Amino acid sequence: MEQRPVDQCASASYTAAQIRILSQDDACDRWDWARAGALSAQYGVPEEAIQRGLQACERAGIGPDYYVTRYLIGNRSEPLNPLVDEAMRELLREARDAREPMASGRRHGISGTRNE
Repeated sequence: MEQRPVDQCASASYTAAQIRILSQDDACDRWDWARAGALSAQYGVPEEAIQRGLQACERAGIGPDYYVTRYLIGNRSEPLNPLVDEAMRELLREARDAREPMASGRRHGISGTRNE
């Protein structure tokens, strides 16, 4: 029987000195989910909507400040970015299709029944 090396992470022992507590700003910079939670609390917008907005910016290659400025702060002098707009529509379609896989098939005549 072949012996495999023990995973370094599984056998590591951690001490309190190795644990680092991040500030809210550091956590938000590091993780989008933390940023979405903080923005949700700050602006009173559902966290799921903020996560989608941040994902749309990421897909479009635009920094998250665009979403915060244009949609959360409501600064309409920030020009509409068509790449973010398209990415948002794409995310909404994906979410809808994940919730209702048969609905999109019926809508496009793929259900196997006649659409009348």
